[in-house]
Amino acid sequence: MGHQKLIWMTSAGGFARTVLLMLVAVACLAAVGKEPQDDPHSKFLTGKLLIAAPNMSDPRFKYSVVYIVSHDEQGAIGLIINKLLGEEPIEKLMSKDAPPIDADGPRIRIYFGGPVDSGKSFILHTPDYTGEYTIVVNDFFAITPGKDSTLLLALAKGKGPRKSILALGYAGWSPGQLESEMEQEAWVTATTDENFVFDNELSGKWRRAYDRREFTL
Repeated sequence: MGHQKLIWMTSAGGFARTVLLMLVAVACLAAVGKEPQDDPHSKFLTGKLLIAAPNMSDPRFKYSVVYIVSHDEQGAIGLIINKLLGEEPIEKLMSKDAPPIDADGPRIRIYFGGPVDSGKSFILHTPDYTGEYTIVVNDFFAITPGKDSTLLLALAKGKGPRKSILALGYAGWSPGQLESEMEQEAWVTATTDENFVFDNELSGKWRRAYDRREFTL
């Protein structure tokens, strides 16, 4: 299965568990685009924001804003877009066999994408860039695993997609889990656009997202 190439930076001890989790993730991501996701009445949240409610009890998601990359009967996958871990030179994120770049090259902001497989990175970006591993979510967003040295090299040269976020780890829900959490009012949802998702002003981003929330009558 070609998409197994998404698995990287795996420790030997956790290899089996990581393979299982990532195969589930890839299967879910691969389903993106097969079904129309623009139906406002759809029960699935692909392409929307998932925003932690003020009463969120899980400290890992407190005040989190999550962009949902994929949601269907098999579960959901998303990236937290408002929690910055720090900055690193792009060259530190390149694979060992990647072409060398200037050691004084640009730095890239690194976000906490979620508590699942925090040793792996994913780049959420505008779909004007597509590479070997890229999965297009919709007309506005795409996702590429951080192992794609071609994308990282393009970013290092000031090229690549117009806008992007690099996140370590992701948020994942098993079948029915997110729906259960929604019923418990742990989350609210909102529509979004690239200006909001890629806005680097993180202070108050949760509040701005929460103020956009959809209301159920």
